[in-house]
Amino acid sequence: MSRSYTTRALLALSLLVLFYVVAMSIATGLILLPYLEWKFLHRLHFQIAIFGVVGGGLILVSLVPRFEKWEDPGPRMTKSMQPRLFAVIEDVASKMGMEMPREVYLVPEVNAFVAQKGGLLGFGGRRVMGIGVPLLAIQTVSQLRSVLAHEMGHFAGGDTKLSGLIYSTRSAMLRTLKSLHGSGFAGHALLNKPFEWMFAGYMRLTQSIARQQELVADEWSVRIAGHEAHEGALREIGVSAASFDIFLGQELEPLFGAGVQPDNVFEGFRRYRTSSGWIQTRPMVEKALLAEAHDPWDSHPPLAERIASAKRIPHTRVEGDPSPAYALLSRPERVEAEFSRAFRKEGLPVVTWDRTGEAWAKLWRASAVRAQARCGAALTAAAIPEVTASPESRRSFLSRVEPRLAGYAADDRMAVERSVLSESLRSLLAGHLEAAGFGYRSLPGEPLLLERAGDVVDPAKEIEALLDEATSADAFLAKLAAWGIPPEATLPMDSDERKKSLAPAAAVRVAQGKKGALEVSFPLNEASFPHCCALCRGDVANVVAVSFQAKDSGVTLGVPVCREHEAKAHTAFTLVSADPKNDLVTISVSNKAYAELFAKVNA
Repeated sequence: MSRSYTTRALLALSLLVLFYVVAMSIATGLILLPYLEWKFLHRLHFQIAIFGVVGGGLILVSLVPRFEKWEDPGPRMTKSMQPRLFAVIEDVASKMGMEMPREVYLVPEVNAFVAQKGGLLGFGGRRVMGIGVPLLAIQTVSQLRSVLAHEMGHFAGGDTKLSGLIYSTRSAMLRTLKSLHGSGFAGHALLNKPFEWMFAGYMRLTQSIARQQELVADEWSVRIAGHEAHEGALREIGVSAASFDIFLGQELEPLFGAGVQPDNVFEGFRRYRTSSGWIQTRPMVEKALLAEAHDPWDSHPPLAERIASAKRIPHTRVEGDPSPAYALLSRPERVEAEFSRAFRKEGLPVVTWDRTGEAWAKLWRASAVRAQARCGAALTAAAIPEVTASPESRRSFLSRVEPRLAGYAADDRMAVERSVLSESLRSLLAGHLEAAGFGYRSLPGEPLLLERAGDVVDPAKEIEALLDEATSADAFLAKLAAWGIPPEATLPMDSDERKKSLAPAAAVRVAQGKKGALEVSFPLNEASFPHCCALCRGDVANVVAVSFQAKDSGVTLGVPVCREHEAKAHTAFTLVSADPKNDLVTISVSNKAYAELFAKVNA
């Protein structure tokens, strides 16, 4: 390991010296340009002098090393605050023959890290460690020991010092490029080229060093925690990072939309990871992680390469500890509740996960009321099977409930229609069940259920069975009777709910413009463009951001276009006026059918 570190350190140092020698040579040559021109050619061009002095000066200023300002990534923990967690860290450090990190932080990430705090160019400073609360939430103690050994392996290999040297050099390169590019200096494009080449080469070389560092640190993980814990930790970190993002998107964001937020995000995360939804999704995530290919720009080797590399390390039997890592925390509920603040929206009330069913009920009710209000009294409970009976009845229903599907031209149209149809009808059925005395039951990652006196109904499953023709209309009507829902029932709603559901998605006005064109006025932040090509109404392949100018106000519109018209997106509209203060934009559209479609999708 020491030989490996020495080789890597010498390489990094050589690259640092090379960069500074080349950069200072270029800067010196530029600054001397006016002098050399005067001495040897006996003339002085003002533009050449400015080019040389300004360009050289910008490079020299960028080369000055900076002291990186340290910001605590989370609350700092001490042994007295977290004795059990520190006991594990101390045990791992002792077995590795290393000193404890000087500072330990808890962070809101599915990750752990080590770093060198303070110092210059990787020298000096003190060792610190960060441990992610989401990581503690889902790992075993054995897997945590594996992660700790891996991270402290970076200390043992001198990687944090080396990383400081590498990052300082990268920062100098980036400062140079940024200074030249952002200065408005006329010659920046020419001067940027050698630094762009050096930066690209330096990144490839140092990322290769970083990948080797990871494999060396993995050896420590296997020695201290064993093969099983190491491989389990590797898989869990990759899978958990993905599952945490999915959990936040599928479980947390919708609750924000319903006007509430959970008290303990990590409790919900643990529940999500044992849910039927995640059990079905996990194999696909793992398969994707194991299929990741080598990328010379990555700082970590692919998961499959790390697992294969670890298997070649001589086997060391280590007794495992399957107990949950979060139990090492003193008062874990309090710690997790505190860290849940990092994922909260200001001003929203906080509820327990057992109360989130009420929030989901609010979201589903909005969808159900929209369908009932827009379809009218003809949409009874018994009419639900009729909506799904044929393509024509489905399209008729969707044209009322979701006008934004009008003119939808893309390969996934059928899937989108199916999704909207399913969502609307399941919400409608749930509304009828609620009116019949059923209550909502919600758990992270599980279907939203309604139950009454032990009778449990999955509205989404019932509607999917209708759409797939697995349940006949007669069988569905029999279920309605069993649930106590009258066939003639319509969803009850108050006047405010009805009014809100019938209101247009955005106020769009179409008027006659000049030379036969139509002028379309709309609120930029509310209106939706038709999901078809703005030039031919064909299959939309891309959305091109086009900047327009009108008097003193500019605006950028995302223009949907097909592949054929991708380069002509700017010809689809003419900007007539833009009023950012009142969020009102008017465009001139020559295609009359498209202008009318614009109004229809926002109805």
